[in-house]
Amino acid sequence: MSSNHVVKLVPKSQEHRDGVVKTLKNMLEIAERGDLLGIAIAAVDNEGCTQSAFEPGISIATLIGANERLKHRLLEYRDGDV
Repeated sequence: MSSNHVVKLVPKSQEHRDGVVKTLKNMLEIAERGDLLGIAIAAVDNEGCTQSAFEPGISIATLIGANERLKHRLLEYRDGDV
């Protein structure tokens, strides 16, 4: 009996790059609708260096609070979480 299943191996680095692109596209869609007023981005490149950028919007305090919430999510993160 022959199996018609195709198995595709995807390197972790490609999986993460795809996730980065998907996340950025989702946020861009929200921004283009006019629903975002502020944003902060923290990034790690393929050499392990960090980068960051932000647009404070109308309330820097709210953006800082959002980053604290994100920090909590990162600290609680388990592989496979979203």
